[in-house]
Amino acid sequence: MNFNQFYKDVELRIVDTITSLWANGNKEFQDYIKYILKSETLLAKPVFQNMFPWAPSNKIFGDLTDMFTPEFITKLDKIKNSDFRFPKDRKPYIHQVESWISTLKDNKSILVTTGTGSGKTECFMLPVLHDIFVNSPNSQGINAIFLYPLNALIGSQKKRMHSWCEALGNIN
Repeated sequence: MNFNQFYKDVELRIVDTITSLWANGNKEFQDYIKYILKSETLLAKPVFQNMFPWAPSNKIFGDLTDMFTPEFITKLDKIKNSDFRFPKDRKPYIHQVESWISTLKDNKSILVTTGTGSGKTECFMLPVLHDIFVNSPNSQGINAIFLYPLNALIGSQKKRMHSWCEALGNIN
C-alpha cells in the first residue's frame, strides 16, 4: 500500500466533502474554504511506529509547570493509590508531552492513536481536568463530556477519573 498516496487521497476527499457540505453550489465560498484549508491542514502527518516501549521525554512531570500549575501536579502526585497516582518524578512519554503542548500551549485539538498501555488517557484527560481545575473550580453543571465507543474503556478509566477528580478537590 502506498501510504503517501492514501494520505493525500483522504485529505482531498475531506476537503471535497467539507466544501460540498458548507458551500453547496457557491463556487466563490468553495474556493475560499479550499484556500483556508491549504494553510490550516486537516490531517496531521502520519506517524508509523513499530517499536516498543514508547520513548520517555527528558523532563519529569513536576517540571512541566509551563503547561500545568504546580498545585495540579502536586495533587496528582499525592494520590495514595499507585494505580492512579501521577508522580512528579515520572517521565511522561514524548507523545504525551507533545499532546499537552498541542492542547495546553497551542490550543489545538488532538487525535491520539497509539497502542494499549501507552498513556492515551493522560494525553487527553489531563488537559481537560487541568482546564476545569484552573478555569471552573467548584462550578455547577457540566464542564466536559467524554464519549467512549466501548463500555469496557470507560469502565476502566472511570476509577482513574474519579481518583483524579477527588485528588484535585474542586472537580465533581
